[in-house]
Amino acid sequence: MGDGAVMSWTQNNVASFLQFWPESLLGLSSMVCLLGSAFAKNKKIFWQFLCALTLLVYGAHSAISLVACSSSAKVLFLGHLRVDGLSYLLQVIFALISLVTLHLSTTHRPSSEHSYTDELPAFLLVLTLGMAMMVSSNSLLMLFLSVEMVSIPSYILVGMKRSDVGSGEAGLKYLLFGAFASGLMLFGISFLFGAVGSVDFSYVAGFLQNTVFDVQTKIFLGVSMIFLIAGLGYKMAIFPSHMWCPDVYQAAPTPITTFLSVGPKVAGFALLIRILSLYVSPVPTPWTLSVQALLSVLAAVTMTIGNVGALAQIKMKRLIAYSSIAHAGYILMGLSALNLDGLQAAVFYFVVYFFMNAGVFYITVWMENHYGSDEIHHFKALAEHSPILMAVMAIFLFSLVGLPPFAGFLGKFYLFAAVVREKLYILAIIGAINTAISLYYYAKILKIAYFSQTPLNQEDQSETLSVGKPNLSMAVMTFLLAFPVTFLILKWKPLLTVVELATKSILF
Repeated sequence: MGDGAVMSWTQNNVASFLQFWPESLLGLSSMVCLLGSAFAKNKKIFWQFLCALTLLVYGAHSAISLVACSSSAKVLFLGHLRVDGLSYLLQVIFALISLVTLHLSTTHRPSSEHSYTDELPAFLLVLTLGMAMMVSSNSLLMLFLSVEMVSIPSYILVGMKRSDVGSGEAGLKYLLFGAFASGLMLFGISFLFGAVGSVDFSYVAGFLQNTVFDVQTKIFLGVSMIFLIAGLGYKMAIFPSHMWCPDVYQAAPTPITTFLSVGPKVAGFALLIRILSLYVSPVPTPWTLSVQALLSVLAAVTMTIGNVGALAQIKMKRLIAYSSIAHAGYILMGLSALNLDGLQAAVFYFVVYFFMNAGVFYITVWMENHYGSDEIHHFKALAEHSPILMAVMAIFLFSLVGLPPFAGFLGKFYLFAAVVREKLYILAIIGAINTAISLYYYAKILKIAYFSQTPLNQEDQSETLSVGKPNLSMAVMTFLLAFPVTFLILKWKPLLTVVELATKSILF
């Protein structure tokens, strides 16, 4: 490498760092919080405050950048990162879910028995940084590094309840599944690199869309795409990489489950969007139709497994786990359209899903604090002693089903509209049947809460009377999350405009 090349390389990286300062702030704050939690444990509140402040600054910067961004994207670090509207929008969601997780960790009563909250601020900042790099990945190298940057802290957080055998078992299971998925993803990367000869997404996209391939190269490309989707599938909990989800969601601390249900899932789908934009050209081809068929089958199987698996659950976190698998299938259904409408519908659903899911977990944490478990029969006591909170829970559940007039209806309307417009009628019918199935297990919770004839046992009564009402911050956050879920249908066009702004630089 000559002196000119070294100078150009240095200048490019320095210029990139100047634009990468919000992510650098996340990394610096994470190191400060980690060292602080190790050497100044009596100042845990300060490190939580530093984490929250950093996330607020990062989220505000991303929101301002989204409003100010144009259709052009910024390429950083010699092409390894691509920052565009989609990156900014999802970075706002990542900052919000991390803030929600941090707040839940301070209000979750069982957390006082374990020490995972000491290191949680540092891990949340690292995870937010990793997810930001996932949605901005513009090379095969950055794809793998960013996924591992999210995966490794997640394994640790799942198993942080040291005295809980189930937590350790779930952490090990998550690690083994993740390691296997990483191997599959590396296998796909090696095939794609062997066929194209470059790790840069821009070069790969141009090569794939402007080259006539022989049979052997087509096989290489097909294998690479299958293994890349299989490797990313465990982040999104789509079939066949979904089996870890129920056990991990149940055994992990509930605030960590909240984070896993939204953050890595959304980041995985965003990375899948980047990968699909490489393989799929805007002009329909036999290859595009094959990709569409593969995604349609995965979507149909994933949503069916999730909804059928949720029917028999009696614990809320396991029910949410299967529900999240089903919702991954719905999002994948929208992406199966392989057009801008499907992409925008999926991104719109990301935002709506955050509010619905986070709200459900707030009430689940409240229930765990009061009754010591997340079994759904406790909703009977919740309805009797906190009817307003149970009414808010009903709003979240109806929205997850997709019933009007709640925000989930809007999200599913756009997903189904994209699929029907693409004439994927069978997939739309399967999605509708699955929506009907989901209504059964969500309505089962409301039936237990409002129509069950089984009286509260003495243990439930004594625990409820001794604990009292939820703290003010939990109540405020629950109602803040319920507000857009309830009233978004009155004025959803601004959010749709933001989604269109965020996705106009992505081409299928």
